[in-house]
Amino acid sequence: MRLRKAFLVIILVLLAGVTATAFFLPAVARRVAEKSLQATCPGSAVRIGSCIIKPLHLIQLSDIVVSKPPVYEITVKDVRFVYTLGALWQHMLSLVEVSGITVKITAPRMRVDQLGQLFSLEGKSPFLIGRAAVKDIDLAITTRDLRIPSSKISVEGDLARQEFLSVDAAIPSLRSSGVTVTGIFFAAAQSSGKGILRIGEVTYDKLTVRDIAAAPFLEGKALRLEDCSAKALDGALQGRGDIVLDSSLAYQGSLRALRLSLKAVEREFELKEKVVMNGFFSGTLEVKGKGALVTVLRGDFTADDPGGTIAVRDQATLQSIAAGQGPDQEKVVETLKNYEYNKGTCVASLEEGKIVMQAGLAGPNGKFNPVMYYNFVVEGGGQ
Repeated sequence: MRLRKAFLVIILVLLAGVTATAFFLPAVARRVAEKSLQATCPGSAVRIGSCIIKPLHLIQLSDIVVSKPPVYEITVKDVRFVYTLGALWQHMLSLVEVSGITVKITAPRMRVDQLGQLFSLEGKSPFLIGRAAVKDIDLAITTRDLRIPSSKISVEGDLARQEFLSVDAAIPSLRSSGVTVTGIFFAAAQSSGKGILRIGEVTYDKLTVRDIAAAPFLEGKALRLEDCSAKALDGALQGRGDIVLDSSLAYQGSLRALRLSLKAVEREFELKEKVVMNGFFSGTLEVKGKGALVTVLRGDFTADDPGGTIAVRDQATLQSIAAGQGPDQEKVVETLKNYEYNKGTCVASLEEGKIVMQAGLAGPNGKFNPVMYYNFVVEGGGQ
C-alpha cells in the first residue's frame, strides 16, 4: 500500500513538472528571446507571437516582428533551433532554420556599409551552430548608394566550415554606385553540378552589357563561374571567373571579346557630334582584385581585318589627340578628320586607380598613338 502511494506521488510530481514546463518554459524562453532581439536591434519594438519547446530536440519561435519605423521592419514566420542533448551539452546547435522572412530597410541618408550601425552585433554567441538555412527572404533595401526592390533569396551554409551550401536568388533590379543591374536569377549549390546565372542587363555610365549567362557552382569557399557569355557593343563576350567567399572577397576573371564594334561605341556613348568610327576590335581582358581593391587589370585588343575609319569632328578633341603626336600637329589634325586604319591595337592597364587605354593605329596616312585615361572608380594601384 505504501509502495503504491509513493509511486502515485512520483507520478503526480512528474505530471506537475511536465505541466509547469509546458506552461511556463515557452513563456520564459519567448521573453528571453525578445530581450536578446531588443539588445541586438536597439530602439526597436520586438514581438514574438509564440514559442514551442520539445525539450529533447527543438525550440521554435514563430510570428516574430522587429520594427524601427521608418528605418526598418523585419518579420519572420518561424525560427527553428534543432539540437541533440549531447550536442547541447557541448554548447552546439545542429541546425538553425529561419523561414518566411520579410526585410524592408529604408535609410536613404546612409551608405550600405553603414547599415551595421543600426544593429548591435558585439559579443559572441554561447552556442556553436553547425548548419544554418535562411529560406524565402523577401528583401528590399534603399540606401544612399544601393537600391534593391522586393527580391527573393534563400541561403544555406555550413557555419562550422564557413562554407555556403546553396544560394538561390531572384532580384528584379539592383542599383549601386552608378551601376544598374536588371533581371538577376542565380542558383548554385555544393556538389550538385553546375547551376544557373542569368542577368538581363548591366549598365554603367552609357555602356550596357546584355544577355549575361554563366554556369556557377560552389566548391568549398569558392564560387566558380564557367561558360560565361554576354553581348556588348554589338559583339560577344566569353570568359570565366572565381570568387572566394570569405572576408577577403578575392576574385579573378578572364574575358575574351569578339568583334566589338566602334560604331556601337559611337552610338552608346553618344559621340557622333565628336567622332564617327567604323571597324571592329577583338581581344582579352584579365581582372584580379580583393574586396573593393582592383589589383590587376590587363587588356590586349587588336583591330579585326580589314580595319576601319575614324573621323574626328570636335576641334578640342582633335587638338587634345594631336598634342601628344610630335611636332607636326597640324598634319595630324588634318589626318584625323578622315583617318583610315588597317592595323590597330589597344592595351588597357591600371595607373593610380585609373584605367589607362594606350591605343596604336596605323594606316595609309600614317600612325598615331593616343593615350586615354578613364576615371573609373578603382581603389588602389595595379598593373
